[in-house]
Amino acid sequence: MAWMMFLEVARNPKSSWRDKEMRRGVTMSKRGAHIADLMLFDRSSLAEAQDGGKTYRILLSERTSAVERFRRRLPSVLRALSWHPVAVDTLPRFGKFFERIDWPYVLLETKEYRMDFSDPQYFMTSEEFDRMLEFAVSAIDEPAMVVPGNPFGGEGRYSPAWEKLLEYCFFRPELIYAGDERALEAWPWGGRAVASRSSALLKTYLLRSPMLSKGTIWRTVS
Repeated sequence: MAWMMFLEVARNPKSSWRDKEMRRGVTMSKRGAHIADLMLFDRSSLAEAQDGGKTYRILLSERTSAVERFRRRLPSVLRALSWHPVAVDTLPRFGKFFERIDWPYVLLETKEYRMDFSDPQYFMTSEEFDRMLEFAVSAIDEPAMVVPGNPFGGEGRYSPAWEKLLEYCFFRPELIYAGDERALEAWPWGGRAVASRSSALLKTYLLRSPMLSKGTIWRTVS
């Protein structure tokens, strides 16, 4: 069974996830963090949370700081993903959503997702996941390209840091280089968080995109 990672907004990030007045899911994903999530955080966002006496790592930021990071990173990320029409059109809309809501905190909740690590066959341990999360929120600020040009079936090539980043949070770089059409179907943000008004509001921002047809159903699980 694959467990979920949740991008949330919060009034009190230490409150229970069950308290919908204090915390609300925005997106959820069984694959882990997405590139849109990571654009909101940096290494200063690494924080510890408690559950049943156990400590684990999350990403936590004041919303205003998260918005500033997203704005600063957006031009370089759009250049790096210029071959992906949905990313180019919807990432600015994703950022605009966080600009306009009035919740004071944004967090990436990893508690449920860590239940995958109890399976000895899972590809990553909890410690490896923590190291990857720390790497990812820093790598996104590294130069993306080492060879100019279109990386999707063309001559462009990503830097080693960005290759590792994309494999973790977007799509395998070797398939991007091969022009694999499945790369164009990778979404840069997670699926819809069930029964959340904040998630429903984000949906209205994203589905204004002409790149997403009016018949598009935002995936419940990504």
